[in-house]
Amino acid sequence: MTDYSKKTNIEQDKSEDLYRRLEPIFKKGITGVNDRTFGDIERIVGELKTDWNTEHVLIKLIDDIERIASYTIKPYTVGDTFKGLNDPDYSLIRDGFITIGAEANAGKSSILTALSLDILKHNRDTAFLFYSLDDSIYLSGKRILSQITGENQFRSSSFNLAALSEQDEQNIKHLLNRIVIKERLNMNTLELEAVKTRELCGAKKIIIGIDYLQIIPTPPDMIRREYYNDIVKALKEIQKRLEPDGCIIFLLSQFNRDTESTTHRYRETSEIENQSDVCLDIAGKLKKIKDPDTGKPKIIPDMDDNTRRVKVSKNKLGKKGRQWKTEINAAFNFTALTVQRDGEGDSITADDEEDNFKRKLK
Repeated sequence: MTDYSKKTNIEQDKSEDLYRRLEPIFKKGITGVNDRTFGDIERIVGELKTDWNTEHVLIKLIDDIERIASYTIKPYTVGDTFKGLNDPDYSLIRDGFITIGAEANAGKSSILTALSLDILKHNRDTAFLFYSLDDSIYLSGKRILSQITGENQFRSSSFNLAALSEQDEQNIKHLLNRIVIKERLNMNTLELEAVKTRELCGAKKIIIGIDYLQIIPTPPDMIRREYYNDIVKALKEIQKRLEPDGCIIFLLSQFNRDTESTTHRYRETSEIENQSDVCLDIAGKLKKIKDPDTGKPKIIPDMDDNTRRVKVSKNKLGKKGRQWKTEINAAFNFTALTVQRDGEGDSITADDEEDNFKRKLK
């Protein structure tokens, strides 16, 4: 193998390594060539590529200090609605693996697409690959069109770009030209599809949205929790490989409803807390009702209320604990996030009355 103590560049070292590996084959001369020779050469080249992967090249910190020192957190530019997420102490909308957690019907799909569209509007070198596993392409497409136009498109059976102003038409076309929606996810081809989406859309960076983890079918021979844990780990590795060119993965996940028997915050997986760079929790307003079975008071989501609260429960490179308030409208867009609580706290709801009521129930 190569003598690493010599002062050579990496290409010289790789060439020397290849020569030494092939030397025994070539020493045999033409008479040593047989039906296995070509396969042996292919194997050696493959081994060389693996052994010389950058992950296996050892570099002293002093030799890499300039590159490391130049690394900075560069959040994606966003508009007024989500700019609070990029406050200097948080910088949440950056390349990384971001989980958005919520109960059912909390609006996590809408906030994923609204946030992704906002990033696309302000970063024209970025494409969006959306795996709409929960809804059909028609439902997801209509929701995205509603968010882009600011009008609920489910009430219309047509979409006429020509009716818009020339500027609006161009802006919408530029957005739609950088969005790809798929109804199925194959972990074996996800990375390739992300690269192909960038090429298809003429983009450098990619946003991957997955709606949502717990709806991905589990193979019959796999334990559900272990399978989802493996998926989360694989998504993290894919994000890291795509990050040099720019990559955000948004993963939607349901919260774990069984809080009595487990400490895992997310349903049927224990790896999200470990693998995610950022975790955002979404919740709607709660209301008090009398349980028809027990007669005791309990808290349930208020489905008639449009208020949503967004809390950062994990931030690997900054502060966490801040909670914002927003409202979702008929076009599935959100009002500008306003800070409602700063600092750590267990509750995603910020209404003092509801918090007090929950404490009384315990």
